[in-house]
Amino acid sequence: MSEIKGSHIISDEVIAAIALNAAQEIEEITFPTRITNGIAERFGKKQWTKGIKVEQTDEGVVIEIKVVVKYGVNIPEVCSRIQEKVIEEVEKVTGLKVLAVDINVTGLDVPNQSQQ
Repeated sequence: MSEIKGSHIISDEVIAAIALNAAQEIEEITFPTRITNGIAERFGKKQWTKGIKVEQTDEGVVIEIKVVVKYGVNIPEVCSRIQEKVIEEVEKVTGLKVLAVDINVTGLDVPNQSQQ
């Protein structure tokens, strides 16, 4: 078998998209509106991963996700489920080691109130 020469690079945006897709499976959360709505949409390009930060190092990937948690749920338990789901999906799809998934709870989704 011959050795393949070259490399492959997975962009931060692709990793963020995978993380967002995985996190969206958790029903008890939503995302800050700036993740799904932004100035870029006015120009025809959606930046729906804006609320997800990805940092790649030689050792692996660190991901930060901003979420809004629905009122009445156990926040630490929901954050743990997000972390598990994101780690599983990112590692499976990219083959990269996820070192950490930091969850930043930026709001609380209270029934009958507008979320900023």
